Amino acid sequence: MGFGGAMAWTVDLDDFNNLCCREPFPLLRTINRELGSLPEQEPTTVDCTKPPAPITPVPPTLTTGVDTGKLCVSVLLEKMAVICNR
Repeated sequence: MGFGGAMAWTVDLDDFNNLCCREPFPLLRTINRELGSLPEQEPTTVDCTKPPAPITPVPPTLTTGVDTGKLCVSVLLEKMAVICNR
């Protein structure tokens, strides 16, 4: 069709839980199919299974400590000495 892109004003009204029994995310999938980004065809059968819940990764462990900067300064001084001695 010659589309260069598509825009959805809001996606929070998309059928994320597959309540319409067609496919989950029908709005986003239709846009992707029309733009050629999604190779699969529109479903022809009724499937009312709810999509799996997203997996949220465990947040990183935050640590506290004091960085004296001694290691950085010594490495920087060594590199400067090498550059200056060339």
